[in-house]
Amino acid sequence: MKLTKLSFFILTTFLLLAQGSVNAQGGYTLKQFFSEGGDLYSQPAKWNEADWLKVGFVAAGSFALMNFDEDIKDWSQTEQNYLGTFPIDYGRRWGEPSATLLMSGLLFLHGVLADNQRNQNTAFEILQSTFYATSVTQIGKMLFGRARPYMNKGAWDFNPVYFAPDDFWSYPSGHTTSAFALSTTLAQSVKADWLKVLCYLPAFTTAFARIYENKHWASDVFAGAAIGYFVAKYLTELHKKNELMPHEEPPAPLINISFPL
Repeated sequence: MKLTKLSFFILTTFLLLAQGSVNAQGGYTLKQFFSEGGDLYSQPAKWNEADWLKVGFVAAGSFALMNFDEDIKDWSQTEQNYLGTFPIDYGRRWGEPSATLLMSGLLFLHGVLADNQRNQNTAFEILQSTFYATSVTQIGKMLFGRARPYMNKGAWDFNPVYFAPDDFWSYPSGHTTSAFALSTTLAQSVKADWLKVLCYLPAFTTAFARIYENKHWASDVFAGAAIGYFVAKYLTELHKKNELMPHEEPPAPLINISFPL
């Protein structure tokens, strides 16, 4: 059964509440989930030159790809023998809410049964990264109102501030955003380079599948991948930074005088 956005929100809330009841010490909380989201949304006001350079790179890369979107579409639609096969179907599913909830749920369950706090925290990070990355993408979809390739309106058909059908919510790609948020969070939780590469393979499959299935332009998946990656990277790095910060003890008094009773 296909999960709707409402069911995704309900199950995400349930997992977060369940984690909060289990993790009394060393775990992330529901309050933290939302407070860090507020910090994320306020980040543009704090960006430095390097941050704006990254944004410029994504914007420039998207615009550059738009000039080749129709050529890439024509190439991807020429040979459709792989439509419906396992790699394409798997790629699409990796970018759906079911994959996020499944990976988060399995990690959370293992973390509880094995008393593994790291896995419980990774489960939290998967939900948090995907939730906020897709929210950014959804805002972009409505702001740009780009027609999907199957509408046959061309790569330059935009309807700014468009709140109606999904047919005009092409840019950025939501599936690719979710896929890269999930893969980046998993990659951040492992140390071996080969495991990091393995974590990203499904996300790149998702990006290709969305183009191959004629659901998105190449520039859509490029922007979606960037959003998923950078949001997940920001949140996981924030947690690592907070964990490394020493817990301050109250300063000892210069003179300690006690009176026995």
